[in-house]
Amino acid sequence: MNKEDAEALLAKWGEWQQGSQNHGYSTTSTIGRAIIQGGAGASQATCPVIPDMTEEVQKVEDAVNLMDGKTQKIIRGIYIYGYSQREMSGDYKISRAEIAKRHDACANFIAGKLS
Repeated sequence: MNKEDAEALLAKWGEWQQGSQNHGYSTTSTIGRAIIQGGAGASQATCPVIPDMTEEVQKVEDAVNLMDGKTQKIIRGIYIYGYSQREMSGDYKISRAEIAKRHDACANFIAGKLS
């Protein structure tokens, strides 16, 4: 898998996130489960795969969840909310070069992880 394939999967993941009911929250973190499923969801040891989530989208979700918080925020901003680098640069107080660097690193990480 190459970087472009990973970016295509990220786009598919973003489309799934936009259509899901979790509003961009991680489906595997405790806080994500608490927000989406209430108190009972937070106490689950593992989060089951959501029915309409394909296996490849689940793998991208898992890979994104392994990244640091700032990178996750950038990736969610790009693929779920459709923010431009310019918008994120101002809102997140980070340079466009750093956003591009983190985006590329994410795509390369996913390409390596899913190869």
